[in-house]
Amino acid sequence: MVTDNTSITADKTGRGHDPDVTVALDGVSVFYGEVVGLSDVNMALKSGITGIVGPNGSGKTTMMRVLVGLIAPREGETTVLGRSPFVDESVRSRITFVPAGESFYPGLTGRRNLEVAFMAQGRGRVEAKGLAQTALELVGLVADGSRRYGTWSRGMRQRLKLGLALAGDSEVVLLDEPFLGVDPPSRLALRDHVLALGKQGRTVLVSSNVLHEIEALTDLVGILAHGRLLGFGKVHTLVRKIRDDHPHRVVLQ
Repeated sequence: MVTDNTSITADKTGRGHDPDVTVALDGVSVFYGEVVGLSDVNMALKSGITGIVGPNGSGKTTMMRVLVGLIAPREGETTVLGRSPFVDESVRSRITFVPAGESFYPGLTGRRNLEVAFMAQGRGRVEAKGLAQTALELVGLVADGSRRYGTWSRGMRQRLKLGLALAGDSEVVLLDEPFLGVDPPSRLALRDHVLALGKQGRTVLVSSNVLHEIEALTDLVGILAHGRLLGFGKVHTLVRKIRDDHPHRVVLQ
């Protein structure tokens, strides 16, 4: 169970004793040959927004892929809404994963891409059309919905992916670096959309390699490096712990 008594080495999740926990990793390790993707990660999430911060290659995307059931952990156990996303197909339909890379077809319009995505989730054609319209309205892209996705800016593409999450009813939303390569005005709009997801009572996990991007969304953060969860808790507690317990250097000019 996560508390504010954060240590620089993450404690066990205690997921089996807290009914409010919706997402849990218990001793999860992933290896790519001799490369460590995740190493003995223990973390428990509840509804609301949680951030994961770490440099490129720290394991953020690997964690997302484990939680959505794309990668099976070599060791440990992963549960989402009480079930394994790797073996239980029903729980995967309750998760929306917004990857950092491109996930839509450049030759299709934004609206058609949304329709295809919703139908891939098992929605009927009529329902998918309605949800696509709702998604475009929520992220302010109705006027651009008939344009080919390949002509859109980076910020518009990220907003479209968030529209997919906003219009759907997934209980768990995984956002892998949603602000990557986005200009400041679009960044503000994206932040508001992510905050809206958290206010809806969903479990939202957002990754970034920039701490202040996460701090604008939540004060509950995990720190990843080389596949290890170095700390998990309130930002101010983590910063104080690192400052007090670890060597640091100050340069004056």
